[in-house]
Amino acid sequence: MEPVIQNDKMSENLEKPLLLSTAYAPPIEYFHFLVTNTKCAIEANENYQKQSFRNRCHILSAQGIQKLNIPIEHNEISFIRDIKISYQENWQRQHWRSINTCYRSSPFFLFYDYFFAEFYHKKEKFLFDFNYNILSVFCKILKIDTPKLTDEWSTASGTDLRHALQPKNKNTSVEKNEYLTNFSTLPEMRKFLSMYDLLFQQGPESIQILKKIEVKFH
Repeated sequence: MEPVIQNDKMSENLEKPLLLSTAYAPPIEYFHFLVTNTKCAIEANENYQKQSFRNRCHILSAQGIQKLNIPIEHNEISFIRDIKISYQENWQRQHWRSINTCYRSSPFFLFYDYFFAEFYHKKEKFLFDFNYNILSVFCKILKIDTPKLTDEWSTASGTDLRHALQPKNKNTSVEKNEYLTNFSTLPEMRKFLSMYDLLFQQGPESIQILKKIEVKFH
């Protein structure tokens, strides 16, 4: 059983880095940990893992959760920083169209969409770089530091969330307080939604909501 992690427990590990994996337009829970920790690092020396947020994000449509997956080139390479994005299909157009459809009526979509539109037009070679560049934009908007990268494979000395924030992790409970999405307030609908959802809905208030969120691993 993994430890329960809550806001009031984070101060115990401030002197040690909180470890996260790379992620595509990361979940709101991911940013909760970035906001509530002064020292974070992204694992840059792991092997790529399938069916994870490393190349996937979730947004919320009128029909429910919509999964946006970045296709990758399949070969024998598994080192995360060497994973190349595949452009055989026009996934960028599909993703940006889906994001627009889901959030164009949200209060703050037009305030922030231009920050992200370029990522769905230019062709970044490596998945890791693509993810880190989007993450950096989110951090800039939220006015928080972009996490540093690990220099080598890290044995967890602080809080290790590299494998905790996963799409199929059913042992995670999330409480987003009064935060509402466009289409649903059901807890399972709100878990692991991309930061796009919160930012386009709440704008400048996002940072305060991130501080209030409680994330527990059972």
